Formats: sequence, structure tokens, C-alpha cells
Amino acid sequence: MVQARGIIIGLLLFTMLILSNGCGGSGPEMARVKGQVLLNGEPVPGGKVMFNPVAIGDTTEAKGRPAMGSVDSNGGFTLTTYESGDGAVVGMHQVDYLSPDNEDLEEDGDAKVAQWFKNKKIFVPADLKFEIVSGSNEIKLELNERSGKARKR
Repeated sequence: MVQARGIIIGLLLFTMLILSNGCGGSGPEMARVKGQVLLNGEPVPGGKVMFNPVAIGDTTEAKGRPAMGSVDSNGGFTLTTYESGDGAVVGMHQVDYLSPDNEDLEEDGDAKVAQWFKNKKIFVPADLKFEIVSGSNEIKLELNERSGKARKR
């Protein structure tokens, strides 16, 4: 009886060990990404950046989720995909920038930043791409101003 109990406990511990190691892979490879958003060489003081993995080769699906980052007052950002600051999936990404809404900025009491964005017309090229490589990545996201209608979302 005591010997059977020992075998059962041993099997339970072995099963827990196997389950704690997981079943299969741990998902796509991730890399840390930090950067700065600039408009005509000047730091952009707000908004968000989004890095969308791009499908490569014969596949129609990109691997992994998009990464997002909030742009701080100095134009800096750190990307997050699954957990805060974990970066982005390794590979090619289509990149986009989203301007903050001026009304939201004014309501938040950030009049200086709202004024900065008020007369800016930010152009984000449709083919803006960056490759995220293993390890740490530093990115300068250079945007341009254009005449005409501003791109808002």
C-alpha cells in the first residue's frame, strides 16, 4: 500500500513537471524595440505607433500580433505586444503612426502639446517598413509634414 502511494505521488510529480514545461513552442521570437518619432527632425510629443508583422513568401498570414507603443513628450516609445515592454515579433513590419486627437489633448489639460499638433499635417508613407531583428532594436521613425489634408484616425 505504501509502495503504491509512492508510485502514485511520483507519477503525479512527473506529470506536473511535464505540464509546467508546456506543450510545444512558446510562440514567435520576440525582440525589444525602443525608438523615437520625429517630424522634420523635431521630436513628436505624443500619439501612438503600431508595428504590424508582414507576411513573407508564400504565406498569407503574418506570424504574431501587432505591437503598439505610446509616444512620450520627447518622441520616445517602447513597443508592447503581449506584455509591457516585451517588444515586437522578429521580422518585417508595416509601421503606422496615429496622432492624438486635439480635443482629447485639450480636455486632458495638455494645451502646449495640443497647440503643437494643431497646425501639423503629418504624412505617414504607406510603404513605411522596418525589420525587427533578434536582440534590441533602436528605431528612428522619420515622418514628414505635407500640405493639404492631415491624415487623422
